[in-house]
Amino acid sequence: VQADPGGEYVGWKGKMKKRGLHSEINNGSVPPERARKKRCQIENVAAVLRYVLDCLRRGMDTKEQSRKRFRIMDFGCGSGNVGLALAWLFPNCDFVLVDNRKRSVELAQERAIRAGLRNVETQLADIMHVECSFDVGLAVHACGDATDLSQLQCFKFNVPYILVPCCMGKINGKKGSKRIERFESRELKHPRSIWMKRELKLERYFELAKLADLHSYNPKTSATPHSETEEEVSTRKHHEYRRLCKAVLECDRNQAAFEEGYSVYLGL
Repeated sequence: VQADPGGEYVGWKGKMKKRGLHSEINNGSVPPERARKKRCQIENVAAVLRYVLDCLRRGMDTKEQSRKRFRIMDFGCGSGNVGLALAWLFPNCDFVLVDNRKRSVELAQERAIRAGLRNVETQLADIMHVECSFDVGLAVHACGDATDLSQLQCFKFNVPYILVPCCMGKINGKKGSKRIERFESRELKHPRSIWMKRELKLERYFELAKLADLHSYNPKTSATPHSETEEEVSTRKHHEYRRLCKAVLECDRNQAAFEEGYSVYLGL
């Protein structure tokens, strides 16, 4: 789903800005171009969420549709840049913003109050410690295996989800890693799917995750294959290779969901 590059789909320059749901993204240390992309990303997530909610409503009768308030769980919410904007756009839904960093949760709560959002609650908790039920799971830029844990919580409650994965750097196989001891011994196992377990041993999977740890890449917009320097060609091909590695890991996540009975979609 392609968002409006101007950001007017959600009215960033109007009431959103007045309620402080725009300033955290647009001002401060965030460069204007990155802020624009962030706003477009939120628009895209909003469009997909609207589609998911419409699908859920189709299975209800008219009376139930009018009464139902869907509960959206925003895992790894940070200071609420995504969850609070969505809460404004979907006033008939309730949003639970979850993060394990106290200051982030405090900021999200303060911003929700300042914006007058009555459909938002916050929780200070690890993702796997969330026990309240919900209707749709959401994780935008949840680092490394935080995306996997968010997906597992959605499996647990048998609900649809929207994942916008971030870096893969926190998925690693270092001996003595607290994250490995904490998660690999419990519900989360790498590789995620039966399919990938047949193809890759754990050590090779972690090597793939390291290669898939992408950072931003901004090639010259005016460059053509014939005008690139050798260094630019090498950088571009290196990025494409790492992007492919990340795509393989996302396919593993999707396949894990498919094996759980989900219909899955992957956008790259």
